[in-house]
Amino acid sequence: MDESFLSRRFRNIARVAPDILDVVVATLTNPLAGLGLVATKIAEKAREDTVVNK
Repeated sequence: MDESFLSRRFRNIARVAPDILDVVVATLTNPLAGLGLVATKIAEKAREDTVVNK
């Protein structure tokens, strides 16, 4: 694999949404950890939306 290609993609993802980069890295290292992180991030966003909409 071309490391520079992957590095550019990860940098672009990090700029767009840091949460996405966290999930991608966690999933690449351990798919189950990645799924767990997705659930955690969704719960955090739901809590934020609930607090903002009150």
